[in-house]
This record gives sequence, structure tokens and C-alpha cells, in this order.
Amino acid sequence: LCGAGALAENETLTTREDGHEVIFTAEQISRDADYGESVYEIRVTMDGNEIQTINFTAENVNEGQRETVLCDVNMDGYADLALMNSMGASDGFAAYYLYEPMTGQFVHHPGLDRLSFYRAQFYPEKRYVLNYLHDSAATGIWELYQWQTDGELKLLSEAAIQFEGDALTAMAGREKNGTIK
Repeated sequence: LCGAGALAENETLTTREDGHEVIFTAEQISRDADYGESVYEIRVTMDGNEIQTINFTAENVNEGQRETVLCDVNMDGYADLALMNSMGASDGFAAYYLYEPMTGQFVHHPGLDRLSFYRAQFYPEKRYVLNYLHDSAATGIWELYQWQTDGELKLLSEAAIQFEGDALTAMAGREKNGTIK
């Protein structure tokens, strides 16, 4: 589902959607080594016409590690953009831009920024997203989401293993009335 292609700086990525040729081009505009920030311009061209420019900032992403991936995040049959925007010691995160066929644009959905760039798994049969937030070798949080028919990504349940002082604790629960029990 994800990983249909990766786009590095100053390269192009081509896909075909609804019989249209879509080309993504990334160019690094600036880099601030002191703060680890890089600014990119992602140009989206459809059938030879530039339809959108996305200005995008990435933090703490190493040179050459910049990734843009096409994947159907919301499982609607259209390729979406995942733009890696931060890299930590144990995980990476992305800004997700979902393709909206009515407008022909890729729109940022900040609510998806919690998804792990490397560890989120997508299950289109039931529209599930399994997200794993890696803390350390022994700890982390697992979240199970499902895309609803109205386009909302709903958290169904979560489980976690965490250290609290010297103790290792585990927690699991289902969503009920908007909270995890």
C-alpha cells in the first residue's frame, strides 16, 4: 500500500492516477544546520501542467534521508503523499497530504501526523491502520484506527508497554465515548 516510490531531493517521481500522468518534483530551498531544518518545495504536475506547489519544512532529517512516499493512506483508491518531516532516535514522522479528487489537490491533514513514517501498517480490507510508536527496545504504544465512511480516522483501541520508575507496566483498552479505557 505504501512505498510505491520514494522521491529524494531534486528527483522526480511519476505515477498514473485516473489515466493522468502525475509528476512530483522535490527541491530543497534552504537548510539551517544550526536548527536541523530544511525547507523543500514539492511541485505537482498533472498531464504537463503544474497544479500545486507544497512548501514543506523538515526537522532533524539527515541529508540524503529526505523521503517523499506515495501511498493510499485513507484507502480511497488515490495515491496520497507522505512527506517525512522529522526523525528521532527511534522513529520518523511525516506530514500526510491526502489527494482530494474533487479539487485535484493534495491537502495536509495534521491529525495524521501521529502516524509513524516507518511502522504504520495499512489494511484496506477493513480500512484499518495499525500504528506503532516506538519508545525504546522494550516499550512502545500500539494504536488501531479505522477509516470511517465519513472520512474520519477513528481510534478503536490502543495498547502500551511503558516504564514507570523501575516498573514495567502494560495497558490495553478499547475506545468508548471518545476515551480509551
